[in-house]
Amino acid sequence: LCGRYCSPASPRPLKCLSAHPLMSPPQEGEQYRPLQFADALVPCEGDEVDAWLSAAAAVFRGCGSRLLMALVRDRKTGRMGISEAVTILRGKGFFMSDVFDCVANKFEDAPLVAPDFNEALSHWTNLELKTRDWLNKKFFHFWGSSAGAALDGAALLRLRVIWAHRNPTRRSRVPCDRACGLGWSAEETVALIRDCVDTDGDALSLA
Repeated sequence: LCGRYCSPASPRPLKCLSAHPLMSPPQEGEQYRPLQFADALVPCEGDEVDAWLSAAAAVFRGCGSRLLMALVRDRKTGRMGISEAVTILRGKGFFMSDVFDCVANKFEDAPLVAPDFNEALSHWTNLELKTRDWLNKKFFHFWGSSAGAALDGAALLRLRVIWAHRNPTRRSRVPCDRACGLGWSAEETVALIRDCVDTDGDALSLA
């Protein structure tokens, strides 16, 4: 036991769990608080993660967003993507309705990828306005990256509610080639170029 936070009467206090990676999930008759479960996940890997999540789900199904932050932000190794963590937590029975509001508020620099935006669609109507704005900005950042070049016309139409929420700033506009080969009508393509594409760059691909 560490002398600063632990005592024989309180063998698993709040601030000690992350310092003791070999601590086991609570046994029958023991109770942890939600933050203790989140702290305990930070050093865990593999089956340990599953064991802690199962233990937390048995008593705190409403702390899914807090546990998600431990999985996607706080763990030093084996960090998960948001959609992967949501899938695991939802499978354990946690309620995940406020997950993107939580991430936007506490992990603004979270690296989002295509599956994360697909997951965000199922939460869109219930999201706070500032979370929608955040997702919109993150999408244009992703879309303009090398990974975003793989988005096809069907994917962009599916995610339209996110990128059409607000037009990007001039600096956030996507390269010209993002408007090519989408299979859209001429009218839709022209609107996309007008609202989202950096036509001050190399526009040869639009020819």
